[in-house]
Amino acid sequence: MAQLVNIETIEKLLWYSDYNLHINNNYASNEYFMPVMGLILDEC
Repeated sequence: MAQLVNIETIEKLLWYSDYNLHINNNYASNEYFMPVMGLILDEC
């Protein structure tokens, strides 16, 4: 159950980060997709 909570927390953090990158920096999603995916997959 603790792992599910961690996954939900990570998901919320990723959506929040996506929102901040898009709104605050006027970046299109294709401009930050690869660096973000690299960080996610590096941790797996």
